[in-house]
Amino acid sequence: MKGSLKKLPIAWQLTLLTSLIVIPMLLIMVTNYFRSVEVVKRDNSNYVQGGISQLKQTIAANSEYIIRILDTVAYNGQTVQNYFYVTDPVEKFEAYTQLRNYLSDMMGIKDGLLDIMLVGRNNTKVNIQGNLNDLMPIVDEIPDQTLFYYAGYREIDFVAKTMPVLVVGAPVYSTTEFSEGNKRLGTVLMTISIKSLFDVNFPDKLFNGAKVYMSDRMGHVFFTNDPSTRLGSLIPEQVLAGSNRKYLVQKDSIPDLGGEIVIEIPNEILLRGINDIRKQQLILVAVALLLLIVPLLFVINNILQPLKK
Repeated sequence: MKGSLKKLPIAWQLTLLTSLIVIPMLLIMVTNYFRSVEVVKRDNSNYVQGGISQLKQTIAANSEYIIRILDTVAYNGQTVQNYFYVTDPVEKFEAYTQLRNYLSDMMGIKDGLLDIMLVGRNNTKVNIQGNLNDLMPIVDEIPDQTLFYYAGYREIDFVAKTMPVLVVGAPVYSTTEFSEGNKRLGTVLMTISIKSLFDVNFPDKLFNGAKVYMSDRMGHVFFTNDPSTRLGSLIPEQVLAGSNRKYLVQKDSIPDLGGEIVIEIPNEILLRGINDIRKQQLILVAVALLLLIVPLLFVINNILQPLKK
């Protein structure tokens, strides 16, 4: 081996020596880069997951408050349940007036509560402002023996315009009859705005370029900051496929709504800082090579010049 190296031209020997210095340097840089990428991805993944956890806590807290209102309405004996039992036309009208006033007062308890609707088993209907034709089909979706049920995303006609909303409902049972065969008196539905559950500007607190999708139990998107995805549609399949070379994708469930949260962030945004550092390192290596090659050529020339003479 040693004899073979001696047989090589001096220029090749010096080039080989330079390569033995430069190549390990580049390998170390590449290894450190990929290790840094993994660390950055893991830290950013934890950061996004923390943001999702905070969002879920906010939704759970607001949902709990909404459910308490729903329960209060359903089991108000003096006004709500009395309306279901009254049969005399005069008393029914008086009970109806009291019920509408009560529902109007309950709607003012929380911002984003857009409508409350009551439907009796004899098909009597009372609500404040939502379109009954839009709401009536949802009544059949509310199962028996449940505390609450989010029917999910809907587009409901109100007096002024059509609005994207979420609908939550519950069955109503008697507060005075407790027999085993106690039949369902009716159903209460509440129409709520999306912003009543969380701050719709929360994507701005994540990374620039992050796309957020939130879907109901049927997979229909009820919130997104992706302009290419329409509300009520399904989350794009490429997003649901999970993380890949181009994107980091984080998913989590929304227990009360039966849906999920999906956040997609381009890797180029996550790794922007480290990519800038890599570019600077490559520039420094190029400069170092240039500074190394110039004196190397000078040395080679000084060695070969006497030999040529």
